[in-house]
Amino acid sequence: MKLKRLIVPAIMLLFIIGAIAIFPAQSQISFMESSWGTVTPTIDGSFDESEWSDATHLSFFHSTPSFGHNPDDVHIYIKNTESKLFLLFDDLPDTTLEPNDHLWVYLDANCDGVIDENLTMLLDRDHSPGNNLQGNSFAEWEIGFGPSPHKAVDHSIMEVAISITFEESYDGSATPAELNNILPVGTPNNEIKVVFSAAVYMCGWEIPQDGDPWDVGTYGTLALVSDPPLRLWVIILIIIGAVLLAVLIIGGIILVIKRR
Repeated sequence: MKLKRLIVPAIMLLFIIGAIAIFPAQSQISFMESSWGTVTPTIDGSFDESEWSDATHLSFFHSTPSFGHNPDDVHIYIKNTESKLFLLFDDLPDTTLEPNDHLWVYLDANCDGVIDENLTMLLDRDHSPGNNLQGNSFAEWEIGFGPSPHKAVDHSIMEVAISITFEESYDGSATPAELNNILPVGTPNNEIKVVFSAAVYMCGWEIPQDGDPWDVGTYGTLALVSDPPLRLWVIILIIIGAVLLAVLIIGGIILVIKRR
């Protein structure tokens, strides 16, 4: 009887473990922290690891892709310089190539809780003139189709470069043309609110995964880096300088004491 009582919970535990293995939990990507870019990627829709080794890498498992696609991981790489925001989307579930493949970028650039519709981008595979929104003028992009370091089977890979400036923040009404086609990101914390939304042709996902383009409260935070990090050799020089200064000060104090 005791053995039977142990068998039932054991079987249930195996089912739970199996379900977790088959359907891994999705980690919500609601905060995206950019890295300072030291390598300028070629925006050609192919994934060259050497071009993205300096970028922040995030991923999630897309368990419910649109019809005709299988569940798989979606990877995003993020980095920026003082004038460009670089993004790479490695869309593993999208193993089908359609001319209507496209990505929406929705912004609340000044974090005032209002969707900045003037800045919305619709970045499509074919660069169709009919999809040329105002916000597209901020960006250079390509959607490629091929293998990547994450998957040998051909799939959609998207690279984007967005012109940015830290010198000012968005006033909530200016058009991209009035902004000289440069997205202002100079908020107090260098943060903007954003939803990336891939069309159903690209297997249908959002980042954040529960992001709703029409509900700014669900937008994710993208934190940019306004200055390059101090290099190791600079830090070492600062430490050496501080040590030498301390030695000189202590030496001077000792000399003064001896002379007395």
